[in-house]
Amino acid sequence: MRLSPVLALLAVLVPPIGCASEAHRAGAAPPAEPAASATAASTPAIEAPAASAETARISADDLRGLVADLASDESAGRATGTPEALRAAERIAQALAAAGVRPAGDDGGFLQAIDTVGFRMQTLPRLALIGADGTETEALYGVDFAYLRGPPMSGRFEVVTARQASDIPVPARADAALLLLTDGRTAQQWLEQAGAPGGAGWALLVGAGPPSAGEPDDSPPRGTFRVSAPGAAEGPTRLRLRGPLLERSRVEGLAAVRVEIGGAETTPAVNVVGVIPGVGAPGHPELGQQALVLTAHYDHLGVAGSERDARRPKVASSGGASGAPDLVYNGADDDASGVAMVLELADAFGHGPPPARTLVFLLVTGEEIGLLGTDFYLDHPAVPLDATVANVNFEMVGRPDPLVGGAGRLWLTGYERTTLGPAWQAAGLAIAPDARPDEHFYERSDNIAFVQRHVIGQTLSSYNLHDEYHTVADEPDTLDYAHLEAATRTAYAACRMLADGVLAPQWAAGEAGAQAAPATTPAAPAAPAAH
Repeated sequence: MRLSPVLALLAVLVPPIGCASEAHRAGAAPPAEPAASATAASTPAIEAPAASAETARISADDLRGLVADLASDESAGRATGTPEALRAAERIAQALAAAGVRPAGDDGGFLQAIDTVGFRMQTLPRLALIGADGTETEALYGVDFAYLRGPPMSGRFEVVTARQASDIPVPARADAALLLLTDGRTAQQWLEQAGAPGGAGWALLVGAGPPSAGEPDDSPPRGTFRVSAPGAAEGPTRLRLRGPLLERSRVEGLAAVRVEIGGAETTPAVNVVGVIPGVGAPGHPELGQQALVLTAHYDHLGVAGSERDARRPKVASSGGASGAPDLVYNGADDDASGVAMVLELADAFGHGPPPARTLVFLLVTGEEIGLLGTDFYLDHPAVPLDATVANVNFEMVGRPDPLVGGAGRLWLTGYERTTLGPAWQAAGLAIAPDARPDEHFYERSDNIAFVQRHVIGQTLSSYNLHDEYHTVADEPDTLDYAHLEAATRTAYAACRMLADGVLAPQWAAGEAGAQAAPATTPAAPAAPAAH
């Protein structure tokens, strides 16, 4: 799960690369659709599926093993575009294959390469600041500046300094650097006002970081950048200036910068996509052409550059098991727990009766840096979006939340926005409304990308605002696997109702994202016999 808009990890400059819109991050309402649909106010009770042989396959031990593998130190935080993330994707693909899921990625496999690649720099990034008098000052990596993202580049670039939105020239200049002397959210607004969202059209963006100097960093970082075609990198490259050199640039201005960012060892960023084809229901064969997409993100934050940079809970040891500093963002709850849940659901569905609707199992990358994988999937779906009835996303489900009743219980984001939550609750499932609407969780995970395309998208979670969120202490041994097993069984019952066509999900009347269900959606067939 990404940070709230106020605390967004990369908000020091501009939003992450990719086609995720500002509405993804700021919690804006999705675009209006002309047609409203059935209200969620009156939902008839529908019997949930009974316990079955396939639900018996869901076990705490399996879930523990999946989380331990994905969130191990060897997985190095699964940062998008890293070899470790690619290996994690390959293991996820193996688990889907073992569950009997069919591949739906590229070239007959499970992996779907997205329009982002990662690379390993051969040397430290270099930045020199050139003043109006021609004086050149070498900035120190880590101390005076940081690389954020963008393709390798080198050269001298004239600097355009923006102290207010009107300072940004239109059109953008592909041969120049733009110095943005404001906070990241305001910088984004300025860029959008200038018709250059995300800095599109500029060669280099330099943002304003903290007023204090940083710590020397002698480890060449990994980077990510967009590609419009094989070998065709898209900018801009983004740096962040900090400390005394930032203040000097603010006061004296900059004429130009000299930049050198080298790269090699590119690694593709990939989603993992599989399907279980739907077979329709008696009297409703068209259900087999519709899809339910089950998602979780397997990427996380990677490895901290230094002990000083590693975020920790307020009360925690700074040492790893060996006594060395712990620098790995393991991401056990965020979101290895959600991935494990989806894989167990895939196994249960793969060993149960075939679903009426087609099931798409989508494990995405790039969530932490802007929903990159989900946005790419939505441009290249396994089943057309106009035949996709809903997305159910699983995010941070590894620890019980006392605000919704504790162990085994889940909460649903956007509960009042669709008919799903009330229907599941009427069926007796342990799914409650999100108890913390002020946190805007509905807008903070992959489901919101579906909503932006007018597809019902909601997240099931049990995140309890624990202190280990986005710290190096989010380790596998902090999860409650008995809770995770019970919650996965609940999730299976909820998804089985959708898979079997028992539920025809609808937006609540008056929702800004409301649209009629796909034209092929019939009245819900009778509930199937217990499996």
